[in-house]
Amino acid sequence: FDFDNDANVPRLAYAQTQESTISAIRLALDYLEIENHTEPSNSGIPQTETSTGRNIIPDWLILLVLISKASTQHLERTIDCVLEHSNKASSLHSRYLVLLRLYTMFPLRMTLGESRLRHALLEASYDYHRPWLEWRCPLDGQVSEMLCNITTSPHQRLCQSTIDIAKHHPLILIRQLSLLKKRLIEDGSGVDSENKSLIKRGRIQGRQFEGDTIARVGSRDVKVSIILWGYSFSEPVWTSVLDVLMSLPAEVAFTCGWKAGLNEVLEVYLKLLYTHIKILHMESNIERICEKFTILLSSFASCKSNDFQDWASEKVFGW
Repeated sequence: FDFDNDANVPRLAYAQTQESTISAIRLALDYLEIENHTEPSNSGIPQTETSTGRNIIPDWLILLVLISKASTQHLERTIDCVLEHSNKASSLHSRYLVLLRLYTMFPLRMTLGESRLRHALLEASYDYHRPWLEWRCPLDGQVSEMLCNITTSPHQRLCQSTIDIAKHHPLILIRQLSLLKKRLIEDGSGVDSENKSLIKRGRIQGRQFEGDTIARVGSRDVKVSIILWGYSFSEPVWTSVLDVLMSLPAEVAFTCGWKAGLNEVLEVYLKLLYTHIKILHMESNIERICEKFTILLSSFASCKSNDFQDWASEKVFGW
């Protein structure tokens, strides 16, 4: 192939017609089958790093990426060919993995209307969540910036834009759950990552139910205010994040989203609720958060009742 000078996109000699494109795609998928047979797995899920790596990928996958990059029609043709034989047990997981790779690379060009495609993406993101979270996605920077802004100074238009991402590209948003957890912890501590105090305006300030503590310093007594994590927090930040999480489709949030770190985000919320209910005895501080959090947990219980019961019976460590 050579390059189109206007678009700087490879002009594939073997993908100029529908027939040649299909032949090239099937050739790549034949090599996928060979790779599966040469590296068997007891679990049925291929363990080879060549297909899951972030930077080094096999030649057959490079070919599929180049074909898909040529145009939206080429991408659709690649998806159709991958799904065409996805009922083969020997290569089912590998084909799902290919679709997840293509979606991560071209999220805005892939139409998610077909149920088989959505199922494949969910299965692959669940089975391969660790390497998948390391892959590059062109929307990662935009989504992470939106989440940073929403956990700093949320406003209605920004919140709605983030909710739209959660509804239309939930798999892209859940890749940033670790960032959400970090930002919530920072907000509950009252300082940012550079140890600078967060803006106090609009923040809820909790105080010990018993009041200040008396401490002996040398020969005199002084009043000491004990401030733990969660005493101070920005309510709009915590409610806005819940609005975003509730906008995620339940089948995404509580499957691959759970693997991507949603459980850890929910534990941060539990820690905040515990602080204000059990330590400060100031339930009024977190009424709105409790209301939204309860709705989210109800969705979890309805979608995955057994998983919810298992999670609810677990101990939360690190408190």
